[in-house]
Order: sequence, then C-alpha cells, then structure tokens
Amino acid sequence: VDLAAAMQAAGRGLPAPAGRRARRALVAVEMALGFVLLVGAGLMIRTFVAVQRVDAGFDAAGALTFEISLPASRYAVEAKRADFAVELERTLRALPGVSAAGATSHLPLDDASSWSSPYGPPGTPEAKKRRADHRAVTPGYLQAVGARLVRGRLLDDGDQHGAPVVVIDERLAAEAFPGLDPIGRALEHHRLKDGNYVDATSQVVGVVRPIAQRSLIAPERGQIYLPHRKSPRERLVYVVRGSLDAAAARTAVASLDGELALAKVRPLAFYVDRAQRPARFTMVLASIFGGLALLLAAIGIYGVVATSVSQRRRELGVRLALGAEPRDIVRLVLREGAAMALAGLAIGALATLFLARLLGSLLFGVSPLDPATLAAAALVLPASALLACWLPARRAARGSPMAALRVE
Repeated sequence: VDLAAAMQAAGRGLPAPAGRRARRALVAVEMALGFVLLVGAGLMIRTFVAVQRVDAGFDAAGALTFEISLPASRYAVEAKRADFAVELERTLRALPGVSAAGATSHLPLDDASSWSSPYGPPGTPEAKKRRADHRAVTPGYLQAVGARLVRGRLLDDGDQHGAPVVVIDERLAAEAFPGLDPIGRALEHHRLKDGNYVDATSQVVGVVRPIAQRSLIAPERGQIYLPHRKSPRERLVYVVRGSLDAAAARTAVASLDGELALAKVRPLAFYVDRAQRPARFTMVLASIFGGLALLLAAIGIYGVVATSVSQRRRELGVRLALGAEPRDIVRLVLREGAAMALAGLAIGALATLFLARLLGSLLFGVSPLDPATLAAAALVLPASALLACWLPARRAARGSPMAALRVE
C-alpha cells in the first residue's frame, strides 16, 4: 500500500490530480510572465541610467533660451538681420549677471528642422562628400552653450567681417581630415546667401566636442558652425548664461525693436530633460508592469499553496503525529512552491530569449540579454515565491496534530 497516497486520499474535498496540475501550471505561467516583465523593467532602468550619463556636449545648467523671428518686411536685407543679431548679443552680454550670450539658427535637442549639406576638403568628388549639419552662430554662442573646445579657438567678433572661417566638431574633423590636424585647413561646404544655398570654402579655426543636436542616443552627423553674418537667418535662438530672467530678456529685445516677440522662453535644461522623457516614460511603465506581475505571481503562488495546505491539513497532522518535525512540514510545503517557481523561471527564460530581438530597439547602453539584469530577476522572482510559500508553510508547521485530526 502506498502510504502517502492513502493519507492524501483520506482528506475530504481534495481536488483531483488534474485540477491540481492545472492550478500549478497557471501559477508557473504567471511566474514566467513575471520574469519577462521584471527583465524588461530592469533593462529599461539600465537604459534610462545610460541615457542620463550621455555627454550631450554642452552645459545645460544655468542657461536661458528664447527664440525670435525677424519679419521679412523689416529685415529683408541680410546685413540688417546680421547687425541685429550681433547687437542683441552685445546688449544681453552687458546685462548684470550675464556671463555669456549668443544666437544660433538651431538649438541643440530642439525639434525644429535642421539644415545639412555636403562637405569635404577642396577637390573632393561630389559623390564622396558626406553631409554635415550647419549652424549659423553669433560670436558668443559656442561659449554661451558651453561647447568644449578641443583645439584651436572659438569664433569671435572679427570673424563676422573677415575671411571665411568655421568651427567644426571632432566627428567631422575625423571624417574630413583623418589623422591630420584640421586647424588651418580648407573645407568646402554650403552657406545661405539671399535665400539660396551657395558653395563656400572656409578655413577651420577650431574643433569642439560633438554636441547632441537631434537625440541623446541616435547617431549624429558632423557639425559646422559658421559666423551668422556669413549665412544670416530670419530665425534666431538665443542662449544666455547667467541670472537672466524672461522679463529682462524681453526688455533687452524691446530696447532694439519693440515689435518683436519672444517665443519658447525656456531653460536650456528643458531640452535635455525632454530628450530623456521617452526613456523615462518607458522605464516607469515597464517598472509598473514588472511590479504588478511580481505581485500577481506572488499572490497566485500563495493562493495555490495556502489552498493546498488547507486541503492537506489532515495529512500534515498525521505526519506531525507520526513524528515529523515542523521544519519537515515547512520543507515539504516550500518544495511544492519552489517547483512551480522554477518551472515558471525556466519558461520565462526561454520567452526572454525569444523576445530579446524585440527589446533591442528600445534599449541603449545595455544588451537585451544583460547578465546582471537576468541574474537580478532570477533572484527576485524565486525569493518572492518562497516568501509567499513560507507564510502558509509556517502556519501548517505550527498547527496541532490533534486539531488537524479532529477536523475529519
């Protein structure tokens, strides 16, 4: 006679083996889904941390930005637009508490459209030229935005009227002049003149660190910074570093042209924060789903084990009456829960391998099969399952054998 089967069959209301297996399979599936979502949450947290550590190439702290558009009816002449841009820069720099100020045609990490064109050393065939983003800037812009100079110098007031010069970033320098010092070398590119893009050749006078223009994580093109007077624009975005507020900025603009209005008056840090929002949103969403999945899996395994303990109360009482130690009962109950947890973990691991390709497009700075994230999820999920099993196991071990037998 199989004693264990006989004792289990003696319990009234004990479900059929098929029912028990169905409930355990359901809990294993919950555990598998919980594992997948925990891994996803961990990977998105790692992605968000990596995005926050990205060097944007500029200093966003302590800088205010605003945009103005010069109406064509009053600023049709390019020289007039260029004069206004430099004059407003000088007015802003003269304000108390302002350490630097300058304007650009396109602000870093702004969603405004950009302009790019082919470039290369003189004599480069058109088919072999690469494209670079162009920024028309006033003399103080690179200093105001916190660009980091690598070699050479930044643009100054004399470059507005002197020989054509440009500042480029390290990425473009490596592409156009591999293994060479770019300072003093000629670069062919385009510039804006009378509303049309024309060919131009300028001398490279400085190299700066790459500045994130479109995204913190997407690949960027090389950057060319031209003096604004050589390629004047109607749209200007100013960056002012210091203690300037919006009211003082409006007063400065009104002192030169009272009909101009300021738009997008924001801290420069706003654009960095906005660039991080997609990663932050995905991280929060994945973390919520991962936490809920973990909670539901723990509740599910607790419910199954607690129900099983209740239905096997007489069996456990007989075991205690025959000399089983409380720790033996705890071990017996935990073994049942551990089997479901390990089954769910195995299924979840296989599902994670299958979904790794889908996760890859959402990640940055971390592999879809990151060992640390997988190990953390593989530890957290079984630990929560064992904790959920330990509560009914402890109650069963503390029960009185006589009370358990009297129930029948």
